[in-house]
Amino acid sequence: MKKKTRGLALFLVLVALGVLAVSAIFPKKDDLNHELSEGFEPIAELSLEKYYFTDIAVIDEPAKVLGLDIPFAHKKVIFTHEGSVKAGIDNFEAIEVAVNQKSQTITLRAPDVRLLETKIDPSSVNVYDQAMNPFNQLKVEDITGLLASKEQEAKDKALENGLLDRARDRAKSLLLSQVQSLVTGTSLEGYKVELEWQG
Repeated sequence: MKKKTRGLALFLVLVALGVLAVSAIFPKKDDLNHELSEGFEPIAELSLEKYYFTDIAVIDEPAKVLGLDIPFAHKKVIFTHEGSVKAGIDNFEAIEVAVNQKSQTITLRAPDVRLLETKIDPSSVNVYDQAMNPFNQLKVEDITGLLASKEQEAKDKALENGLLDRARDRAKSLLLSQVQSLVTGTSLEGYKVELEWQG
C-alpha cells in the first residue's frame, strides 16, 4: 500500500512539475494580450521620392559541433524580394512662411528631407531554395534578421544613389509652385518665393 501511495505521490509531483514547465515555456493568453496594442497617431508626412529595388536574400549556414561543420546539416534559404525606400518631409505642419514686404519675398522654411520608410513587400517574396533540415532549422529570428539587414542595405544604396537630393528637388518644385499658385490674383502676386531648409 505504501508503494502505491509513494508511486501516486511521485506521479502527482511529476505532473505538477510538467505543468509548471509548460506554463513557463508557453506564455498565457492574458500575457500575450497584454503585449498587443493598437491605436491612432496623427502624422503630417509628405512623401516626395521613392527608390525601389529587387534583391536576393541568402541564408546558408552549416551546423557546427566543436567548431566543425556537420555535412548535410545546412540552414539554407534563398529568395528574391521587392521593396522601396521613401524620402520626404516628416512633419509638413512644421513648414513656416515669412513674407517680407520690403524685399517682396515669400520665404518658406521647411524641415530637411529624410528617409521616411523602408519596406519589403511580403507578397513579392519568391523562394528559390529552402533546406528542411531537422537538426539546423531556420528560425523566425533568422528571417527577420536577414530582412532587417536587407532593408539597411536598401537604405544605404538609396542614399548613395541620391534619394535625399532628389527628394529636396521635388520638395522645392512642389512647394514653390503651390505658393505661387496660391498668391496668384492677390497682393502678393509677383513676389519672389524662396525655400530654406531647417537643419
